[in-house]
Amino acid sequence: MSDPYRDSIQAFQDAASTEDPRSAAAFSTDAGFRSRADSAARLARQINRDGLRLKTTGPTFESPTDGTRVAVRCDVLDGEREVGAVFVLLVKVDGDWKVEGFAEHRTMVGLFLAGQHSPVVAFEDLPADSAVQAWAESEAERLSDDPSPDAKLARAADDGRTIIELVAVHTLEPLGRSAVVFQARRPGDEFGTESATVVQQVDGQLEVSSRGQLPSYEALFDGVQAVWDVAATEGGPAERADALLTGLFDQLLRLGGLGDLMPDGGARPILRFLSAEARAGRLPAADLLDPKALSGAWGGDLAGRIDQHVQSRVAEILGKHGIDPDAMDPDSPAGRALVEEHSDDIVRGLFQGVLLASAPVDAEPTVTASPGAAKWMRAALRHMADDA
Repeated sequence: MSDPYRDSIQAFQDAASTEDPRSAAAFSTDAGFRSRADSAARLARQINRDGLRLKTTGPTFESPTDGTRVAVRCDVLDGEREVGAVFVLLVKVDGDWKVEGFAEHRTMVGLFLAGQHSPVVAFEDLPADSAVQAWAESEAERLSDDPSPDAKLARAADDGRTIIELVAVHTLEPLGRSAVVFQARRPGDEFGTESATVVQQVDGQLEVSSRGQLPSYEALFDGVQAVWDVAATEGGPAERADALLTGLFDQLLRLGGLGDLMPDGGARPILRFLSAEARAGRLPAADLLDPKALSGAWGGDLAGRIDQHVQSRVAEILGKHGIDPDAMDPDSPAGRALVEEHSDDIVRGLFQGVLLASAPVDAEPTVTASPGAAKWMRAALRHMADDA
């Protein structure tokens, strides 16, 4: 059966791969082909210039409001080698699905699906909120006198001759957040060190969320709920749990560098297993599948926390089976037999670690993290994907 989203992406890709990538405009929205941000035009250029291919792997998320926007997860291939993954964003125009742009960050995908923002708007083109602008001008004066609140600016200003100036304010209204960009530079220098301070509206007051960020959308998204409101996903509680599991697992693959283990949709059997585990109550932290209970901190040091919790939980499970992860190689004959026997437990522990790391409570790992546990985790994931 034909898939209209897949067909539209394939038609766009075929056109972009021709001698004239501008022919992809016929399969793009007008806004998407006029923009030079994360747009259809930019995606077409990259496909044409670098010989990349898009492989639709799913999942697909539809707009919870009017059904005119979808996001389709695609692997990016260079030949047969997977080099990344993006969400291709499509809009329904006069009955046809057309490519608007692409996004890697799940918060951007959520804003697009809700019709609140599109990645075709460049970060540099975000307007300035007037209240934040006034605050930023005063803050520039304060930082000129004492740059210590921003470690990045303070390091650049340690010679005492550095000027700190306000460069721009970029406000993303749907999030109520602004990135205030300051620059530290020496007199006469054309370039300096730029740093973004993120401020947000809380109960009518401006509060600093973070300092020392790279001026980008990622600065605005840092600390924001990364998985969109799956309560709006069609279907019952089981389908909503599946959607959230998919979101969290995608984050794990990205943060853990495990995407190479999942070619050709290899993650799907693992997601099916995790979904069944959650429904059967065999994930102790399964109550965290409630979107409202999830931590919004997919950023900062969370990648390190995930690594610590996952290695700790997997090491604990291996220990219960009498396996020393640092002493035995999972790729040895004996190791492969144990991976086959205990892969369910290992993957279950892996996901428990992810949930604990992202929990709103400050849980600490119960067992010292073991470097060898990471090898066993990868071996169990590979076994489960290959065995499907």
